[in-house]
Amino acid sequence: MNVEHAHQPLIVFGGQFNFFLMSNPVELTAAVSPEDFVRRLVEHYHSLTEQVDRNEGMSRRMKQYAKAQIAVVGMQAVSELPMIYRFRNRGTEREHLELADHPELFSLLHSFDPDRADRIYSYGFYYAYPSLGEKARAAGATDRLAGEKPGYSWLAAHVFPAIAQAQRMEPLTEEQQNGLPEFPAFYREVYESTDREIREAYQAAIHSDAFEIRETPDVEAENLLEAILAEYPGKAVFVDFWATWCGPCIHAMRTMRSLKPEMKARDVVIVYITSESSPKTRWSLMLPEIGGRHYYLTEEQWGKVSGKYGIEAIPSYLLFDKNGVLSAQFRGFPGVEKMQEELEKLW
Repeated sequence: MNVEHAHQPLIVFGGQFNFFLMSNPVELTAAVSPEDFVRRLVEHYHSLTEQVDRNEGMSRRMKQYAKAQIAVVGMQAVSELPMIYRFRNRGTEREHLELADHPELFSLLHSFDPDRADRIYSYGFYYAYPSLGEKARAAGATDRLAGEKPGYSWLAAHVFPAIAQAQRMEPLTEEQQNGLPEFPAFYREVYESTDREIREAYQAAIHSDAFEIRETPDVEAENLLEAILAEYPGKAVFVDFWATWCGPCIHAMRTMRSLKPEMKARDVVIVYITSESSPKTRWSLMLPEIGGRHYYLTEEQWGKVSGKYGIEAIPSYLLFDKNGVLSAQFRGFPGVEKMQEELEKLW
């Protein structure tokens, strides 16, 4: 049996499960509650695992992997239920769903056997479990999610959210602080080292002179970019709209490094603009590598500025001449040569 043929059953089962989530087999309409949908999700999970067990073309290990993958995808679907619910009910009065309004859903996750040791083999494990833990905490459903210590569901409910909070420099609650001694030694060390290293890196970042965090001008959002430009009279300004989670944005910044010495020599001001979609701690830690002047906008401010200038995707770039007149605009990075060509018009 060749590798492609051996993996075909797994591909089929994965496709069936995703089809279940987003297409026709079970209509998620106003007549189907979130609880009913999750119960049907569980039924479909059991049906698929039975099909895996009966499949004679899969080895025992492949069956084990397939069942772990199907289970974790099912749990991830519960984590993403608001998105699925919105997709399946768009245009209806039941388009919006908050998991906080349905804490009982987290109890149903145990139907997927989340504490089985083989769940860690699923490629979705490291996304689904931390995500479920944070969402259960937000919904006040930590106890519903947590199973026996130190099983995976217990780790998801208590440990993974604490580590994620350390990454964001978000303080633990008193209850979480009191629970730290209960963490397995390895995970307690991960939490403590993460908390320490992030705070040290953040302090180093904010005291670096390689960049500048600028106060957002206190003006109407519609006039915000003009107010930013007014801070640099008589200078050409290069504006980069980006986000910490945008891979193409980061790649473009690194590709543009070769242009920065000339831009500095020509006194071109480099301005970077992001919004609240970028976690502020992560944003701060990235600034020393990026350099330049940085503005952090609210979502409302971002929406007004991007609407006014037609910013429909990131990265996007605006180039203003020394008189504050828009000289060029790009959606997506046009490449070093094209960017240099437009910049030379500003010299």
